[in-house]
Amino acid sequence: MDNKLNQLILDTAGMAEKALRDHSVCGETITVDGVCVVPVYKLSYGFAGAGIEHAESDTTPLTGGAGAGVTKTPVCYMVFENGRVSFHPTKADGSKPLAGLTGFVGSMVKKKKDQKNA
Repeated sequence: MDNKLNQLILDTAGMAEKALRDHSVCGETITVDGVCVVPVYKLSYGFAGAGIEHAESDTTPLTGGAGAGVTKTPVCYMVFENGRVSFHPTKADGSKPLAGLTGFVGSMVKKKKDQKNA
């Protein structure tokens, strides 16, 4: 019985680990006209599990459950341009981060075009 409860908790922990792997803290790189933008996230996660063994029951020897949750909140964007790195924070409340990114990338493209035309 103990092995089933352990396996339940290990399976749930494995799912949480998988959710936190690739591109967890640093997101996908966006490249426009030689300027690379990388979003950076803050990760928050929680994990819970519980179970009980029914010693006198053969039909239901174990009752249990487990769960995990992950939240990714954008905190800034790293910009790589001409061998330099700059950091641009998102809004403090984290609201509309994608709108901020699209506006930011648009301003970087305009800046790059203005430099080429100058």
